[in-house]
Amino acid sequence: ERVAMTIRTDFAVRRNTTMPLTFTVLDAKGRPHPTLKHLDSAILNIRLMSGDTITVPLSVKHGGVGTVLTAEQTRSWTWRWARYEVAVEVKGIRSVIYEGNLTLDNDLGA
Repeated sequence: ERVAMTIRTDFAVRRNTTMPLTFTVLDAKGRPHPTLKHLDSAILNIRLMSGDTITVPLSVKHGGVGTVLTAEQTRSWTWRWARYEVAVEVKGIRSVIYEGNLTLDNDLGA
C-alpha cells in the first residue's frame, strides 16, 4: 500500500537538550500505516537558510519513524529557523510524508 500523504506541520527543537522525535506514517487514506516492514529508509532533512542541509537518519519506532536528537547533536546548531522534510523510501519510491518549518529555541542556560 502506498504512503501518499504529505502532512504540513511546524515544530520547535530546544538547543542543547535531548528530544525524541517520532513522525507517524499514514497510509493513502490518512490512517496510521499498519506495517513499516517494506520501509527501505527514512530521513529528516533540515534545510538551513544558508543552503546547507543537515540530514538525520530515522529508524522505525512504535507508531512511525523517528530518532532522538541529543543535546550533543543540537549544541552546535546556531541557526534560528529552517525548513524540514521527512522522506521515506518504500520499494524504491521516495515520498515526503512531513514538511514544514523548524524553529531552534535556545536552551534556558544559554
